[in-house]
Amino acid sequence: MSDYRKQAETASRRAAEIGKDVVTSNAWSYPIRGIYYTLAHKSILDIIKAQLVPRLMLAAAVTVTLFSTVYVPQAMLMTVFTFNPIGFLSAVPLVLSEANLLTDIIAAFIIEDKSDLIFDTVLLEHGHRDLISRGREISASDSRGKAGLSAMRAKMTSPLQRISPEALFRYLITIPLNLIPVVGSMVFLIINGRRAGPRFLARYFQLKQYTEQAKKQQAEQRTGALTSFGVTTVLLNLIPMGNQVFKFSNIVGAALLASDMERKGQ
Repeated sequence: MSDYRKQAETASRRAAEIGKDVVTSNAWSYPIRGIYYTLAHKSILDIIKAQLVPRLMLAAAVTVTLFSTVYVPQAMLMTVFTFNPIGFLSAVPLVLSEANLLTDIIAAFIIEDKSDLIFDTVLLEHGHRDLISRGREISASDSRGKAGLSAMRAKMTSPLQRISPEALFRYLITIPLNLIPVVGSMVFLIINGRRAGPRFLARYFQLKQYTEQAKKQQAEQRTGALTSFGVTTVLLNLIPMGNQVFKFSNIVGAALLASDMERKGQ
């Protein structure tokens, strides 16, 4: 009995720590900050423009196709087999999740990825020249370290994996959770949000030259903060069409979070 009590006490303390981290870190707000930062900085918009149009066209085609083909069957399934009288509404986030996933898979093969360039540009504009120089050649023309896109040169690090098979599989198998009204959608957001947070900081961890063990330790120490960040990004990714813009602004938000972490020496 004492062992169970100790385990319960440990779990309670851990839950309290995570909850405190969620509140005090304010990490959930960084994806929102990323939207405003993106709109206010031409250097970021210039990078995004070339990728945004094809992504919007692709997302529109995928979303229309899925709603035309699988929405009604899934809505009926949710209504009949889960005894959900509003199955036609509950099926909407389910289909949107599927459309978002399919768009990402197709885009990974046909649209050039500029995620690292966006991330690095934000960090450089916040004066983290030394950090960026570990993974990219930078022009020495601006001694302030805020030259932005014009200072960027070739990457010296290997490209990060655009789509993780593990993350893809987890997202895929958790989509049916949306069949469960309210609670299922909340569990879906938390599960995917918890994994999404560390992935958005993958470039930061790469620049810091962390080992795999160090990455896991960092993610464990900031479970609450990174989960709340990830949940916000997952929510934004469920907005039709807008999610294609938010995919870029989420990267900006992650870079802003990384900048604050670096400044605080965390």
